[in-house]
Amino acid sequence: MESSALHADTDATRPHATARITEFRSRAASLRTLLRYVAATCSPDLTARVVALAATLSDEQIETLLELWRAIDDRAVALGVEQELATWQRILAHLPGLAPALEAIRAHVLEVEQPCAVCADDADE
Repeated sequence: MESSALHADTDATRPHATARITEFRSRAASLRTLLRYVAATCSPDLTARVVALAATLSDEQIETLLELWRAIDDRAVALGVEQELATWQRILAHLPGLAPALEAIRAHVLEVEQPCAVCADDADE
C-alpha cells in the first residue's frame, strides 16, 4: 500500500517538476545566448556585469536585453563604418592623384576583393 501511495504522489508531482525543468532549460538557453553574444563583443569585466544583471531578470527581460544589446551594437558598428569612410574620403581629398593607389592599398588592408593589376600579374606567374 505504501508503494502505490508513493507512486501516486510521484505521478501527481511529475507535471510540476516537468514544467520547472522546462522553465530552467528555457532560462538557461536565454542566458547562454546572451552570454555568447556579450562575450564575443565585450571585455570580460563588462560580460560579467551583464551576466550578473541578466541573472536578476526574467526570460522575457533577458530576450529584450539581448535585442537591445544587438541594436546598440549594430548602431555602433554602423557609426564606426560611417566615420571611417568619412575620414578616408578626407584623406583622399588631400592626395587626389594617389587616390586609385590608396584605394587599392586600402582594399588589401581590409581584405576587400577589388580588381588589382599588380595582384593579377602575380597570379599569372
